[in-house]
Amino acid sequence: MTSAGPNQSPAATRAGARPAEPARAAMTRGESVLSKLRNGILREEHAGGQHMNEAELASRLGCSRTPVRSALSVLAAEGLLTYTPNAGYVVRTYSAKDIADIFEVRCTLEGLANRQAAEAGLSDAQFGQLRGILAATDELLARNEWSNAVCDRWIDLNQEFHTAIFLASGNRHLCELLARIQKMPVISNLRYSWFNRDIVSHAHDDHLALCDALRERQATRAESLGREHIYRTTRIIIDLCKRREAEASAEDAGQPFPHADGGVRSRGRGRARS
Repeated sequence: MTSAGPNQSPAATRAGARPAEPARAAMTRGESVLSKLRNGILREEHAGGQHMNEAELASRLGCSRTPVRSALSVLAAEGLLTYTPNAGYVVRTYSAKDIADIFEVRCTLEGLANRQAAEAGLSDAQFGQLRGILAATDELLARNEWSNAVCDRWIDLNQEFHTAIFLASGNRHLCELLARIQKMPVISNLRYSWFNRDIVSHAHDDHLALCDALRERQATRAESLGREHIYRTTRIIIDLCKRREAEASAEDAGQPFPHADGGVRSRGRGRARS
């Protein structure tokens, strides 16, 4: 009879039983591949319209094609990729209009959640949770620096703040709809492409005002603050997207395009696409 190894229970060595560790290692590898590919898309390391070649990705990530194939399927379900039979997976693109439409829906739903949370009234525990998140954000901004680590921490705090309000609304169906919107890739992409310290500082001021309105049960004010908060942040993003689209169109046509610094850049006709 084979003796149990240091990481195996005696039961795992019986006939027909499989040790737990190898299965967990395989799952970890699959999760790692999925995470790397997802983050690469969100960081725009894989440009919109790019074909995701399974063999090339497996070679780059140092793994077999199986976890890559599984990850691509998951990313397509999440909306980051589009799949066409006999053509494979391509990185999905979002137009400025797509982004504006998505945020219009989010703006309306978050405003409703804020209103309902104010009408229901915050418990001491709920208010304490919001104040704790705001205090942590104060500490983050007090560092007077901006980095990927700071941005990631802000993303977490921001999500915790809004999720706490959604739950305080007491509307389970509204919470589920908002959770689905927050998971959309165009929302997740904000983590890497759009936030900066000035935007975060203004957003924090909005959060402080919103927390006060909720505490005072000012439903109309809370709804208005929430909608304006989303609008102010997304207006910058949508304007930048429109500018990118205009620049891309000018590049394809070989026309000069004015830049924010007042200069004009003339580009060659057309551009290579993967």
